[in-house]
Amino acid sequence: MRHTIPIVAVFLAACAPSPQAIGTAVAQTEAAAATATPGRCDAADVDRVSAEWEEILLAWDAAVDLASATARIALSAPVASLQGLEAKARAIVVPPCLQQAKSNLQRGMESTIALFLNFMQANESRYDLSIASPRATLRPLPAHGRP
Repeated sequence: MRHTIPIVAVFLAACAPSPQAIGTAVAQTEAAAATATPGRCDAADVDRVSAEWEEILLAWDAAVDLASATARIALSAPVASLQGLEAKARAIVVPPCLQQAKSNLQRGMESTIALFLNFMQANESRYDLSIASPRATLRPLPAHGRP
């Protein structure tokens, strides 16, 4: 039994990688992680995109409020502002983990703009401008109010 322990220790020492091999493996792993996942979501990516979106969304909310309070005949400037903000949001480069969020944001913006454009072109005087679905449409309100 006493001879077994030194033999096992010799085998373990012989099988262990050298410090140089460990250092090389660590360096290779770090290099692979940096290049194998370009555009991965780390805190810096999320913070950058969040800051850009926050700026656009604050302006978007103000522009929607203005457009909602504007007479139909004067809506072209507020709608153009909304279109400009949508283009800025579309131009933001996002990492893969935020791609679906960007797509949802764009779809919502496009739907809102479409509602205002349809309202500008319509002949009815009263419309429900609420967005009920991604493919929301304008429809005249009944004479007694909301449907």
